Amino acid sequence: MREKHLLILILLAFTLLGIVYALTTPPFEASDELWHYPMVRHLADGNPLPVQDPQNVGPWKQEASQPPLYYYLGAALTFWIDTGDMPQVRWLNPHVDNGVITADGNINLAVHDPAASRWQGALLAVTLVRLASVLLGLATVVLTYYLARAAAPHRPEIALGAAALNAFTPMFLFISGAVNNDNLALPLTALGVWLMVRTVRRARQNQPVTGRDWLLLGVVVGAAALTKEGTLALLPLTGGRPRTTRRAPAGTGSPSRSSPRAGRRSSTATVESWVEPATRARVNTTRIIAGSATEAIITSRLAPIPPKLVPMSMPARARKKRAVPSSAMMTSR
Repeated sequence: MREKHLLILILLAFTLLGIVYALTTPPFEASDELWHYPMVRHLADGNPLPVQDPQNVGPWKQEASQPPLYYYLGAALTFWIDTGDMPQVRWLNPHVDNGVITADGNINLAVHDPAASRWQGALLAVTLVRLASVLLGLATVVLTYYLARAAAPHRPEIALGAAALNAFTPMFLFISGAVNNDNLALPLTALGVWLMVRTVRRARQNQPVTGRDWLLLGVVVGAAALTKEGTLALLPLTGGRPRTTRRAPAGTGSPSRSSPRAGRRSSTATVESWVEPATRARVNTTRIIAGSATEAIITSRLAPIPPKLVPMSMPARARKKRAVPSSAMMTSR
């Protein structure tokens, strides 16, 4: 089966499973969805971002401290829905201990009405945001494939394996079918890393890197930062400066043309050359310090303690009866 067909099969299977999770998981029972969706509804009603108040945390609790881009996108999808029944469908279970399995099996975070329809009111809004999150998860799987393809251009099985591993990780599938800002943070992060790899490869191949490329990278990284704080880890990666290399003279055997193995070595060199000399020097210094400290710790644990340095306890009475040194006795005399 061709690579493209296998990729399509992976994407179709992921989409189907994600929709199953989105439609079968009871509302507000997914990870932190109980607090993520109230933020979406608050913004969909035309309200500004809430002010965090320890005395009145609101139905969104700590999620109001998150960057708001995902919640604004969810609000744009659901602002037209009448969610006046929110207090009824988001009826908190007063007897549950969140995250703890109790003997009575009372683990539901919310009380669910079997007669409630998923296709109206607040439940419809939750369902639409969930389905949109499945599409965002699908984008993450596609970008994982392209990122692995860029890292190992001559190994399609690696790209397909990476996409399948990402797609069929149970927790990733579960979160993809829920209202959770991770669903936007992940594809933006994957897209940002892929753009960086593409920029480096262009520079290594002496292809022009335009201002439009840098602008697109900045927009993606900025959007990721407006989605979740963890994506700020992208910022140090954007600080590198890709360095071009001279073309090998004719007849010397350019690595990129000699063999697939040489091509893989070239890809590795591409990533390494992205690190500026100053950054590489700081990393090497850190490694030296860390290595010396580790060696010292290991040595201190393996080497026997000299007898004079072995701590010896002495009872208080023995210390009082301890003989006075002869030099001290001579002085007193």
